[in-house]
Amino acid sequence: MSRLIIEAVSNQKTNYSLGEKLLILVSVSKAHDGKPIIGLKETNFKISRSPATSAYNVKVDMVIEVPWGLPNDNEATGFYELVIAQIPSGEWTNNEIYCFGIQVIDFKNSIPISFGQTVVIVQNVGT
Repeated sequence: MSRLIIEAVSNQKTNYSLGEKLLILVSVSKAHDGKPIIGLKETNFKISRSPATSAYNVKVDMVIEVPWGLPNDNEATGFYELVIAQIPSGEWTNNEIYCFGIQVIDFKNSIPISFGQTVVIVQNVGT
């Protein structure tokens, strides 16, 4: 098994609220050569919350692979926007700070071949 480099930051925006969703931007690359991991889906991501966080259970509700910002630049980025939701469904508290652990698993023929994980702090700044 090989290691993945995972970095994550809050992607919440001020004056913009998704109500029941939090946004996290995640970078995923191979540890041995730095190349981006592409084509990941919801099943490749696991999320956990800190016991001190006031959220209920959480899940990765949606994964969006983020392209480069230039037109016609189709080179792989390895960047993903994760949309995080509570279980059962509920709104996140404004200005509350949430701590999450994120694990990424890369599969080949349904067999896990690479793993990586990180932690991230997200503040709900929506209005």
